[in-house]
Amino acid sequence: MAVTKTLADTTVAGKENSDEQTLIVKLFKSLFNVPPIISNNNDVINIINNTQEQVIKKGMIDPESQKSLISYYETADIETVREEEVIRKMLEIIYEVRNIRHQKIKSLLQSQRSSTFLKLLQVTAMRIPVWFPKHDEQPPPLCGAIEPLPSYVAKSGDLVAALVKQSGEERWIVAEAVAFKNGKYEVEDIDVKEINRNFTLEKIYVKPLPLMRADPVTCPDAFFPCNQFG
Repeated sequence: MAVTKTLADTTVAGKENSDEQTLIVKLFKSLFNVPPIISNNNDVINIINNTQEQVIKKGMIDPESQKSLISYYETADIETVREEEVIRKMLEIIYEVRNIRHQKIKSLLQSQRSSTFLKLLQVTAMRIPVWFPKHDEQPPPLCGAIEPLPSYVAKSGDLVAALVKQSGEERWIVAEAVAFKNGKYEVEDIDVKEINRNFTLEKIYVKPLPLMRADPVTCPDAFFPCNQFG
């Protein structure tokens, strides 16, 4: 049985390494798409600036210049969207690589029979992607301090805060969602030093933790107020 488990773990690890390498190669190739797009965008912006300077010198805008400016602005808008899409796809690849590495570290830490609670939290926090809005888009649920929808159910493997009773006392723990059945969560305490790590809890006692980090510049409202948990 031990040999079979070792072979299975080795197979999974090999697949993860292969997936990671494939993603890194894909990311490397994507990098070459960025400079030409940026260069093209800069050229369009320079043309817009030069045209505007000429209009300012004339003190008026003729129909031809107006038509040209509108065309350049439309081109710049299209190219900017294209640049954003390429960068967002690259970010998605980076997050996938981070997730694979997170799973490796998580397995390693949990295999050690010692408290790895804080280490696992630090690794998990660094894995969470930053959410970048499009235009005036509002941050989605579970981005920073934004609450999830009432109907939301945490997926298996997601981290949650769970209110459990141990030794006659209630306390909050950080746990991993295992399953959701009949309106109840099955969760597992991520602190491996705990003897009793598995709990079945009503949904009201389980709070899904953020799946995305908020950008303090674009989404300041998605941050938890200072001293909220003090």
